[in-house]
Amino acid sequence: MIRFIEAYPTRALVSRVPDVEAVLPGHLELAERMLYLITHNERRGVGLAANQVGDMVRMFVWCIDGQSGRQSGVVFNPEILEYSPETSMAMEGCLSLPVQFLVGVVRSKRIRVRWMTPDGVIVDKHIIDEYKARVWQHEIDHLNGLSIVDTMTSSWKRKKRTKLASIMTARRLLEEQVIGRAS
Repeated sequence: MIRFIEAYPTRALVSRVPDVEAVLPGHLELAERMLYLITHNERRGVGLAANQVGDMVRMFVWCIDGQSGRQSGVVFNPEILEYSPETSMAMEGCLSLPVQFLVGVVRSKRIRVRWMTPDGVIVDKHIIDEYKARVWQHEIDHLNGLSIVDTMTSSWKRKKRTKLASIMTARRLLEEQVIGRAS
């Protein structure tokens, strides 16, 4: 049962999530709960990685409204194979960060991704919709232990210096605990 969305930084959010060997019924139940959470959350997220709810499963869900209506999906073991050289900067927020923490992030406009469907089928596809590509890059960053704190532009780092300092102090303390336990 999902009780809450992890608040950055936690061990789950700063660690790379291992691949799923096989999609299990519990993974599908988790995906359903995550989709419900982002579509019924007052902050209205467009994506959510499993580690954001404390589950170390390499999976994310997404739900966006586009020209052809609402699209959503469940993605296992995503891997970005190619980034287009064309980029754009846009404002991003994150359900694991305070609501007022919006920053500029530069991302590729298109990507080529390989992933596994809930049925276990491996898909290799170009994501050419710029907004969808941005959402997927954001969620894959989470699965790789990164957040917009790590990927925001340097000008936004300067603008958010005070808030960022408190977030990074908490992250540093957490990393010291993780390293100390691994030794």
